[in-house]
Amino acid sequence: GQPSIAYFVVSGTVYWIRYAAYDGWTWEIDTVHETDTMAGCGLTMDPTGRPVLAYLGGERTDLYYWPFQSDLLMASWTGADWAVDVADEEGVVGLWPSVAFDRFGLAGVSYQDLGTGIDYNDFHLRDLKYAYSTGGNWVAETVDLDGGGYYTDLLFDEDDQPGIAYCGNMDDDRQSVKFAHRGDFGWEIHTVDTFAECAEGSLSARSTPGGGFGIAYYDEGFEDLRYASYMSGIWARETVESHNQVGKYCSLAYGPDGQPVISYYYCGRSTDDDCQGGGDLRVAQRTQTGWETVTVDTEGNTGLYTSIEVSNTGTIYVSYYDQSNQTLKMAIHR
Repeated sequence: GQPSIAYFVVSGTVYWIRYAAYDGWTWEIDTVHETDTMAGCGLTMDPTGRPVLAYLGGERTDLYYWPFQSDLLMASWTGADWAVDVADEEGVVGLWPSVAFDRFGLAGVSYQDLGTGIDYNDFHLRDLKYAYSTGGNWVAETVDLDGGGYYTDLLFDEDDQPGIAYCGNMDDDRQSVKFAHRGDFGWEIHTVDTFAECAEGSLSARSTPGGGFGIAYYDEGFEDLRYASYMSGIWARETVESHNQVGKYCSLAYGPDGQPVISYYYCGRSTDDDCQGGGDLRVAQRTQTGWETVTVDTEGNTGLYTSIEVSNTGTIYVSYYDQSNQTLKMAIHR
């Protein structure tokens, strides 16, 4: 197949969700929805190969702490237009969504629930939720009450059970890296890295070829890119690259050889905290002897908000944002 991307276009206080698909020659771009806040957008393909997006939209609330749209919406391409469905509208829901399909062709969505806006604590102690389609209706359940639910990434394991990587709530000014997995007796909550500090948009999870789970994440405390894998009840963690703000906006995939491949933002050549000196797009691949890194794009400040896919023939696709030129880009390595 050909690559496709979902992304936001911002104009003042208006945010357009757009979908771009490559046909082998040109990019076809379509506006999916207009929203009034930017809180993530999940993209996947349904069993027929048509795109499905999950995002925050719908009705606006009159809540003091959240005067914005507040529903979890699903947009599906019918072949002629976008059909929009409400997956959850109880309270303020739908932030940081991630969508995937199981082997039966039914969709699941992970996302954050802010609560009902009764007071500040209600919004501060946010929940992780999961909604799934029964083929005609949506069923929503709370996965981790007061557990955070920031920047979720959903996968299905080899038994078709959902797993969700996410950032926890603020505990002592630090958000932990967490993973929730539904087993035979309900949801199990794991703290992936006790000492790491989770960061916005810098968490990516996949099922491993061996039947486990893998997570790439940026440790904001140590400013390192990390990789964790779960197999037979044990989390194994390792540092991929360590050098001054390395690993933000990371994305994880696996190559045909079963080894992890990670795209990320490299800020190693900048000496300031916000990387105004310039950042690069990098890709790290694990080999039999360790991690090998390559710098893909160094023009200006580039390589933000990466997303990676690897084809079954080994072709690597990375989409990313070039901040200097305010451009959405894609790098392809064959």
